[in-house]
Amino acid sequence: MSTIRDVARAAGVSVSTVSRVFNQSSLVKPETRRRVEESARRLDYAPNPTARALSLNKTQALGLVLPLTYNEFFMELVRGMDEAAVSLGYHLIITGSHNRERDTIEAISMLRSRVDALLVISPNVPSEAIAAALPTEIPVVSLFSPRYHQRDATFLVSNERGAGLAVQHLVELGHTRIGFITGPEANVDSRERYRGYLNALQDHGLPHDSSLVAPGSFTVPSGMHAMERLLRLSEPPTAVFAGNDFMAIGALKALHRHGLRVPDDVALIGFDDVPMAQLMSPSLSTIHVPIYDIGYRAVYHATELIAHPQTTDPLSVRFEPRLVPRTSTLGCSALSS
Repeated sequence: MSTIRDVARAAGVSVSTVSRVFNQSSLVKPETRRRVEESARRLDYAPNPTARALSLNKTQALGLVLPLTYNEFFMELVRGMDEAAVSLGYHLIITGSHNRERDTIEAISMLRSRVDALLVISPNVPSEAIAAALPTEIPVVSLFSPRYHQRDATFLVSNERGAGLAVQHLVELGHTRIGFITGPEANVDSRERYRGYLNALQDHGLPHDSSLVAPGSFTVPSGMHAMERLLRLSEPPTAVFAGNDFMAIGALKALHRHGLRVPDDVALIGFDDVPMAQLMSPSLSTIHVPIYDIGYRAVYHATELIAHPQTTDPLSVRFEPRLVPRTSTLGCSALSS
């Protein structure tokens, strides 16, 4: 089995020069790099990743704390993260927090000494305990929640604007009695989408009727229950905006159960644009969030912070959603568009 010394001898360079080549140092001349790489290929030599990590005091791993590991939204997010990590030579270590503060803190504690950077998704209202648990010795990137510390990078979605687009779409279709299915009360995205719904009603001169707001928990069953509640009203809504696609899918199931046609009897729109949304029957109108891109860019930025630890200007990115109208609001006209 070839060693780094064998490569150095074959290329006519020092061991430290070979090390610089494999560590992507800019100090190595192109001709020297080519000679070392050719010698390494001929000798079938590959650097020991464990030894390399130890010498650089790096693990080549990124930690990710997820609220849920089985949710399609997070699966799409992880797909973007994983592809970015692989392309950049990193491993992604994932653990679930089950949306509980204690589990989030335990996950952070477990990962902080095992990774070079930490990506944290803790969408419930930030707590002082979680803020105190976050490491200061490695970069931290937070997603879908306000920044815990000024030093951290954060990736957010313009939820209020997205909710406004949903309501505006329904108003333009002639709806004035628009229901809303909320997400969890403690969830930051849920609060912002509800605020966006209320602001949009006001902007379009529509009254706020609290009976048209039904609580949900970002799950399919909660969307079903919320839709059932709205249908029991003496004057049900003619259109419903669900705070995420899973609740919209649940609402769609409830409408089908009652023999109601979508969108003829009730128009329906969700939020996020998970892959499943366009596969529903009818296909689900929604507010598109670039889930994959958010994951990819978050990992890319985490590795940039690893490479440049002296960065003092933390990044704050807010992704702009867009309307994706489909059959659940447009009916058959959506099929010809």
